[in-house]
Amino acid sequence: MTVSVFFKQEVNDFAAWKKFYDDNAHMRTEGGVIAASVYRHADDPNAVVIHSQLPDQDTAQNLANALDSEEWKAAFKAAGVKPETIEMWMCEDA
Repeated sequence: MTVSVFFKQEVNDFAAWKKFYDDNAHMRTEGGVIAASVYRHADDPNAVVIHSQLPDQDTAQNLANALDSEEWKAAFKAAGVKPETIEMWMCEDA
């Protein structure tokens, strides 16, 4: 059964963040993401929700654990993510 991970975060500048997100798709692929989509809040274009679908719970948990790595922390910083705003939900797809 696939697993969805939702990230809610605020960014400094959506256009700059989105370019970084698109240019670094390999990080998601290497983490096991099989599908992803991005949404922004209608009233705050710098409030972002990312939906990532992964093949199973173990892969999703490995990705969640990897977010604490120096590589991911550097990527968040370079992308203009406000780290104190990051929220994550992991859900089994039904």
